Amino acid sequence: MADNQMTRVWDRVMAKKIDNLTSTSLEDKVKSVWLPVLYTTFTTAHGFTVEAIRDINPQNEADFLVVKHYQGDVEHPLIVVDCKRSEFENRDAEWEKAKDRLSDYITAMEKQTCICGAQGCTSHVRGLICIGKKVGFYSWIPTAQTDGNLEPEYKRHFHIVQDQMKIQLILDNYRSQAVGTSEMYTSLLSAP
Repeated sequence: MADNQMTRVWDRVMAKKIDNLTSTSLEDKVKSVWLPVLYTTFTTAHGFTVEAIRDINPQNEADFLVVKHYQGDVEHPLIVVDCKRSEFENRDAEWEKAKDRLSDYITAMEKQTCICGAQGCTSHVRGLICIGKKVGFYSWIPTAQTDGNLEPEYKRHFHIVQDQMKIQLILDNYRSQAVGTSEMYTSLLSAP
């Protein structure tokens, strides 16, 4: 996607939705901010879908957004997004709970058989935790000894307004890695 098109989408999202996100906003309102960003970054023209998925574990109430990449008839989960209400934005314990919930979901995905016939297809899955106006980026690290680990990719959470360009670069890099063109983003993301 052209940078100016993505910037216009961000501007519209900021104007209409971000300003309405308050400290009392619930999960659906947070999710409504991220959906347009995901839809415009991960387009069907490039083989992506963005789906709202009910948690595999019936004991969890969380719903997730899942970005999938299709290569022919084979679907690969790329990103799992968990959106949480704004009031939890600055509570470390809530970020940990969300990380545990996301890890449980990806573990359950891994145990399912993918359309390609392989178990899970989660080796390159990323996790996003969106709490209010902040987002954390995580990588799923499959391990032989355990189900896997969800590790932070960055030492901090990013603010959707203040860190707009960095968030956009990270998501563009995820998209490019899925379609095999990530080299140009690597140097941009390593900048402070």
